[in-house]
Amino acid sequence: MKRWAILTTLFTTIGCGGGTAGTEAGSIDDSGPGSGPTASTPQLPAVTGEVIGRPGAPVPGLNASYVTTEMGWLGPDDDVIFEAVIQWRDTLELGCGIFRRGPDGNVNEVLLQGQLLPGTGGVVKHPRLPLEARGDTLVIPALVDGGSVVRGLFLVPKTGGSPTLIAIEEEREFVGAVLNDDGTVLTEARGKTGSDILRIVPGGATTKLCADCAPGFQANDTSVIVVKDGDAFMIGFDGVATRLIGRGDPLPGLAIDIRRVLRAGVTDAGEFVVHVDTGNPTVPDALVRVGGKTETLAACGQPAPGTQGTFKTLTLAAGQGPDVVFGATIDGDAANQNVIYCARPGDAPELLAADGAEAAGALLSISTKNVVAGENGNTAVGAHLFEEGALAPHAEGVFVHDGTELRCILTTNAEVASLPNTTVVSFPIPIRNAVHVRADGRTLVHTGLREDRRPNATLGALILVR
Repeated sequence: MKRWAILTTLFTTIGCGGGTAGTEAGSIDDSGPGSGPTASTPQLPAVTGEVIGRPGAPVPGLNASYVTTEMGWLGPDDDVIFEAVIQWRDTLELGCGIFRRGPDGNVNEVLLQGQLLPGTGGVVKHPRLPLEARGDTLVIPALVDGGSVVRGLFLVPKTGGSPTLIAIEEEREFVGAVLNDDGTVLTEARGKTGSDILRIVPGGATTKLCADCAPGFQANDTSVIVVKDGDAFMIGFDGVATRLIGRGDPLPGLAIDIRRVLRAGVTDAGEFVVHVDTGNPTVPDALVRVGGKTETLAACGQPAPGTQGTFKTLTLAAGQGPDVVFGATIDGDAANQNVIYCARPGDAPELLAADGAEAAGALLSISTKNVVAGENGNTAVGAHLFEEGALAPHAEGVFVHDGTELRCILTTNAEVASLPNTTVVSFPIPIRNAVHVRADGRTLVHTGLREDRRPNATLGALILVR
């Protein structure tokens, strides 16, 4: 599994330390990032997906109940890996852990607060959502309590069991990882001055591939792709760095030089893509594909294909798939102010979705930032829903474009079919960070739920739509 390794630190609403749950444990402020409009009466078709980690439900195998569920992602074999805050029934204290819902529907704990951590002399203080998976192994960072280690990176069986410590960090935080076929681990340790990109041989040596790079990295089968000092580099696992593009290079097709690279990555098809800043007010930034043919895919101030206007802003999608996917705002075309583009390997960008598209019986206003590139060309998009002629949206939703059409996954103002008197009311975590799409179109979304019996509490849960 390869994804953008730019992962935000999980923010647990209640926290991961001890304490006693209040009467509204698990509630989330609806004014937070990604929140959508709400309504007391559902207006849209019911959500038919599987709810995972529903607040108040018992945690299988533990004398505890879910309080709130945070982010999650779809593992290799129809697994769902997720972080949850729980409440122990005997003491009423809060704790947290990483859990797995297996293909058979059964749930097991992977790593729990208070669990012993071999090699550290301590126990888990706060486990984070796994950064990567391959086969039966998860790569999980955790804070350590009562030991000689502050932060550790661990290999943990997805069915639970004893963690294996593979790296230690005192000041920096592990925020991204890739687990290679040969068992080695690539990880990003992020600190105040930048990020170190490490290659770890479990039980062997650790090699620093890049020191104090810009945050975030991607990887292919032989190298990592990073940004350092305004240039984009491909660094082989042997440590040899190859500069791709950067400061002072001409922007392909335009008589403008690049001032710095903002972000760099690689698609599953092996194409490098960089987002560059020129400092030129006429063409301030651009997306460039680097490789056998280096070309400008899109540039602010230049014509936007499929519209009557020009590019105003550009945002690369989160996630990683075979295509270059990006959102853009458009100047000079009132009908297409927000659009999504997809550039398939070797091809020019094509318009994938735009304002005014119809789905779920409504007109959509596309979010150009809440876009996630998924496997097999599936692209998740966040959007607001409008009734024709309305000035304000009546709902917010997640949609997936499979390369042919836009499909509604779920929306706010919609009842949850499997949970009577429960409604989806918000996306407490920005959709860009809260959606994972697999090759077959299965989509996992973090949502805010509201029960009629507790109208003042918004509860975090995951919904899997097939």
